[in-house]
Amino acid sequence: MTELLAAAQHTRQLAWLGAREAHADAYRLVARRLILDIDAGYRAITHGTGTLEDLVRGLVPPAEQTDGDVPPRGHTV
Repeated sequence: MTELLAAAQHTRQLAWLGAREAHADAYRLVARRLILDIDAGYRAITHGTGTLEDLVRGLVPPAEQTDGDVPPRGHTV
């Protein structure tokens, strides 16, 4: 859980950093690797019953969020 919390903390600025990045293809490859790692961890913790779809169901993309969807500053995942 500690590693997942650290990853969440480190990824908070990805939208800001992505706006300044020029290598979309490389970004996509690394992002896919991270998604696969998160999926593998979730499958392991749920003993194979959890899916990637379980993780993303109900998420609201940042561009579509309202103030109520955004966690308070300093709030941990």
